[in-house]
Amino acid sequence: MFRSAILPRGFRFLVLGLWLLLVAPASPAVTEGTASGPTTTAPAASTNLTTFEANGFRVALDTTGFHQDLGYEKFQENYFRLAQFHADKEHASEMGGGFTFSLLVDDLPPGVKGLEELFAYDTSDNPLADLVKDGRLKVIRSYPALNGLLYRYPKQVPIPKDQQETLGPELRQWQWYFHSIQNGKWFEIHFSRVVAPDAPVPEGIEPVIDRILQSLQFSAPPAK
Repeated sequence: MFRSAILPRGFRFLVLGLWLLLVAPASPAVTEGTASGPTTTAPAASTNLTTFEANGFRVALDTTGFHQDLGYEKFQENYFRLAQFHADKEHASEMGGGFTFSLLVDDLPPGVKGLEELFAYDTSDNPLADLVKDGRLKVIRSYPALNGLLYRYPKQVPIPKDQQETLGPELRQWQWYFHSIQNGKWFEIHFSRVVAPDAPVPEGIEPVIDRILQSLQFSAPPAK
C-alpha cells in the first residue's frame, strides 16, 4: 500500500504481533456492524465465510481459527483496513502465538494495471528492493482465479531494552503479503508471525494461509 503517509510496512502490525506473542488474550467474536457504517456479516453455518464490506468494497473469506481484534479503520482518503485477526486459543498450538492477518484496501497506484506492475511498484523502495535482489523476498504462489499473488520475506525485529531479558535483543517476523486487483482496487492481506531470531518459515502456517486465500470471494455490494 501507499506507505509514505502511513507507518512503514510491517511496523503498524509489529506491536500487536509482539504483544500477542507474549499475552495472547481472548478477543470478542465477530459481530454485526451498523447499517450506517462498515459492516461485518456473521459466518454462514454452511460455508464458514465471513463477509466484510466498506466504502463500496466487499469480500468474504473463511476466518475459522481466528478472532477479530481490530475492525474498520481509515488510514487516508481511500486506504483503509477492513479487519484484523489473530489465531484463537484453540488453534494457537497449531499456528503459534503472534500469528495475525489484516485485510487492507487502497486505490491502485497511478499507471498500474496488472499484478506484475503492482508487485514492481510495491517492492521498488528499500529495504524491500534489496530483499528482492538478494532473494530473501520471494513470490511463493500465484492465484490466477483471484488475480493475485503471495510473497514472503523475513524481517528482524529489535526488542525494547526493557524486554530483552525475556526475549533477547531481537526476534524474527515472517511476513506474507497477498496482493490482488479487484474491481479497480488494490486488495491486500498481510499475514505475520513472530518467531525466534534464526527460525525458518514456521511449519503449518502456509497451508493455513492457502486455505484462507482459496476461500476468498469478491462481490459488489448491493445497490442501495
